Amino acid sequence: MKKLLVLLSVVFGMSAFACPDFTGKYMCETEDGQLDETTIVTNGNVYTMTDNEGTQTVVADGQERRGDEGMMEKAFCDGDAMVLVAKGDFDGNSFSATSRTRKINGNLVSEVKINFNGYEENQTQVCTAL
Repeated sequence: MKKLLVLLSVVFGMSAFACPDFTGKYMCETEDGQLDETTIVTNGNVYTMTDNEGTQTVVADGQERRGDEGMMEKAFCDGDAMVLVAKGDFDGNSFSATSRTRKINGNLVSEVKINFNGYEENQTQVCTAL
């Protein structure tokens, strides 16, 4: 009985840290209104995204890392979502953004909260599955 309880706690504990699988090809609209094909490969908690600007890898392990643009970034999985938090300075102004991405009906939906020098904005981006 004791072994069964330990096994169940390990299995359920592992599922709490499972990351959603976003593997696939998507069409996303960029900030300037252009359409961009993005390919995502999910390997456990590692997300590799390739688009017309190159390849970016995000490790959703809750560890803070310095991103490509010099901001501190932390990614983690929360249920059916992958959450990415970025903080830093942009042209001398404080900046933070939190993106929560989920797969809904095969499409990727990212809800983004941006704080730029005290001004807050919420955005939603939908990338359509191809």
